[in-house]
Amino acid sequence: MERIKENSYVNGIILFNITSDELEIFDDYEDEGTHYSKNKTICYDLNGNTYESYVYVRLE
Repeated sequence: MERIKENSYVNGIILFNITSDELEIFDDYEDEGTHYSKNKTICYDLNGNTYESYVYVRLE
């Protein structure tokens, strides 16, 4: 089961131009599929601009 809260806020950074190799490194680091699930979402910067991005959500 995933803990996803609608309209929740997470403080972080937005990384641009990530290669597939770099994304695989992030997946390994986050133990994607074991401890965290990678989810596609829309995020916003401080100026209100929107970006399609991935977030890692802890699995229960």
